[in-house]
Amino acid sequence: MSKALVLTLVALALGATVFAGPLTGSSETCVWFDGGGLNAFSAVLDVDYSMSSFDIGITSVFQTNTFDNLFITVEGTLGAIDVRTMVSFEPLVPEFWAWTGAAKMSLGGAVLFGYFAYMKPQPYVGDHGLGATLGFSGAVGDVRVTASTLFNMRDPLIMAGHDILELAFTRDVYRFPCYFESWVTPHVIPYDVLTDDCSLCWSSSSILVDFPLACIDVTAFLGMSLSGLGYLGFIFEGIETGISWLDVEDGFVMFGTTSKSVWLDWDVVLGDLVCVTPFFSIDQVDPSEFWTVDGITLNALLLEYSYNGVTVKAGEIFDDVWGVEDFMIHMDTPSHWSFTLDGDLASDVFWYIDGDCPYNAAYDEYIGIWIDGDTCCGGAYDIGLISFFDTSDTDNLFDWQELVATLDVGIGPRTSIRFMASLIVDGLQWFQICGEAAF
Repeated sequence: MSKALVLTLVALALGATVFAGPLTGSSETCVWFDGGGLNAFSAVLDVDYSMSSFDIGITSVFQTNTFDNLFITVEGTLGAIDVRTMVSFEPLVPEFWAWTGAAKMSLGGAVLFGYFAYMKPQPYVGDHGLGATLGFSGAVGDVRVTASTLFNMRDPLIMAGHDILELAFTRDVYRFPCYFESWVTPHVIPYDVLTDDCSLCWSSSSILVDFPLACIDVTAFLGMSLSGLGYLGFIFEGIETGISWLDVEDGFVMFGTTSKSVWLDWDVVLGDLVCVTPFFSIDQVDPSEFWTVDGITLNALLLEYSYNGVTVKAGEIFDDVWGVEDFMIHMDTPSHWSFTLDGDLASDVFWYIDGDCPYNAAYDEYIGIWIDGDTCCGGAYDIGLISFFDTSDTDNLFDWQELVATLDVGIGPRTSIRFMASLIVDGLQWFQICGEAAF
């Protein structure tokens, strides 16, 4: 407990120092308690300083018993070239963790880009390796082509998609409060080397083409590696069904070397207030036969009703393994799906990329209510109650397992406080207090 308090004071002292100077940034501190006392502590201080044509950012991360990470980023322009770089350290080891960099330049109607990474390959142990990527993105009329060649780096096109350049030019520190810890990582795609080799051998090439097709926006992507064709896929967006109650956001078709994935992201809108979201997957007789279909499975169903600042949600998972596959990291490994504390669905494969954290994989039903509104001085409040159920556990009434309550209060536009608590059959399981401020 004393260590956590000392770290809290250090974080607050650093924050006070920041407020005293011509800097901008934010700070966040979270403390979790359970029946045994302090469970976890996390504090993140993010400081930004602008100087001439460059922006310098420093992010310090404190965990329960340690000064966990320190990230330093520099971003700016050198003539016609936009550049950025980041270095990452573990201060108390002490150990150098990673060095990444990116550059892009407009030339005519095209953008030339490149990035590199000097870091440890997954699972991020052992020696450091060096990787690099070179590519271009250009448009002719309504058709845009983005191509890249990778040297000892993981292919980012599927995960980054249209945002490959934007992803390469955003701060590399990604913070996810999953499992009561602040997971902070500088090695989210596109910064990820394959091996600890530094010879920069060719590893793969990718091409992504965006083009309109009638009233649909289509993205086609193709990947090749040392073993040959790696994947071929299509993304369809802006699909107009002509049906007022059916909203199709996008569709996805993906062919791998031994399997394929097909899905639609769509909602059934009943009036202006009720939205039903079903999740279907296509079953194959033989995964190696791309065009064979055995049937369609309803994997999950979400229901949402909103009116005058009040939102009621419910969800049911019938099958938690389906569909979306992470071809870049775990070849042909299906995703396992579960609920988040916001009542959405999240994958155990993609949570560290999109930030949607699965809460408890055992829960297959939930119902919740959320209320939001404005407070004084430009702030806002959010109140949430979500109850989880497990149909395989019949010991409790209606298979109930847990209730999580959340209160988020904004004190003005730059400061907020969040309280969370979990209640189970045996009583209070844990509670959390977080404070966040921007300056």
